[in-house]
Amino acid sequence: MQKAVIKQVSFPKRKRIIVISDIHGHLQNFQNLLKKVSFSKEDILVIDGDVLEKGPQSLATLRYVMQLAKEYTVYQVLGNNDWLWDELETEDKQANEDLLGYMLSRKSIFNEMCMELGIEVSEQMDVTAMKRQLKAAFQAEWDYLRELPDILESEHYIFVHAGIESEDLQQQEKIKCVKNDWFFSREISFSRWCIVGHFPTCLYDKEKIDCTVLIDRKRKLISIDGGCVVKNSGQLNALIIPEDGSEEFIWDCVDDLPKTVAVQAQSASEQAHSIHWPDNVVQVIKQEGDLSLCRAENSGIEMWIPSSLLVEWRGKMYTDETTDYQLEIDAGDEVSIVARTSRGALVKKNGLLGWYFGALEDITENK
Repeated sequence: MQKAVIKQVSFPKRKRIIVISDIHGHLQNFQNLLKKVSFSKEDILVIDGDVLEKGPQSLATLRYVMQLAKEYTVYQVLGNNDWLWDELETEDKQANEDLLGYMLSRKSIFNEMCMELGIEVSEQMDVTAMKRQLKAAFQAEWDYLRELPDILESEHYIFVHAGIESEDLQQQEKIKCVKNDWFFSREISFSRWCIVGHFPTCLYDKEKIDCTVLIDRKRKLISIDGGCVVKNSGQLNALIIPEDGSEEFIWDCVDDLPKTVAVQAQSASEQAHSIHWPDNVVQVIKQEGDLSLCRAENSGIEMWIPSSLLVEWRGKMYTDETTDYQLEIDAGDEVSIVARTSRGALVKKNGLLGWYFGALEDITENK
């Protein structure tokens, strides 16, 4: 068992602690969120893992964080998508094939590094040679990632990317710290606050889809991953702790969805049904324009889904997180647009996803 690496820290009083996780290479969202919460040298920034992968600018985001760490008070723990250097340490044939398959299927930091070096990523590339070049050319980046702890421990808080099995931190297994799905659903509690990311908060409510920060005061457990990049309706959340020892938590967020203002008010629907990963295989019953009437394969739930949220893969149809819930909206409310359709818009208000059937007035694009 590879044990977790723990970093102990003492936070000074009267300094805000801003906690952000799961940036996933979305540099613009990260910069916008820091600006929105007015991050300054008077604050402490804790990055709770997964700076890298899945998003558009992993390498640039990593370098931005490295520069922040030189100029500001920044702590970062390792996430499963940051734990990449092992990929470069082996010349095993199968490992090379797996890495190449990964690079051919998505835009990774490995692809970005290759692009910077002028290396073409193709099925015919020499993976062993590529690994050696990346290790040599990006030594500072790899060294930074290797030195990240798995757990950041202070008097009042434990920061870990995915979860821990107990407060006996010396006995924690590294892999479970960085990958621990459905952690917020487990029957586990703490004597000091445990703050995690890794698993989008929108997956925990089976009736509605809500990307907001989850705070369980009884168990002293907080989950902050807003699904940035990985969900169409996702956002980047920041948990704000006013000062060390405080439990007066607040949070803020940004996303890169188009912003509009609701012209008319509408009431919330009494019931809500949602389709969530991993039970998001659907069967299309019929199509009408830009909407598809679908039945969820496992639950049998039927709802109209924007056709833009449907993806066919290996002979099955999948949908991103979607819902039939009608949001409560007041005239003048700002909402984020997830999908426009001929019957209405799937929008997000304060992190909660739902339908709006009134008129919308555009105010910005990709604010």
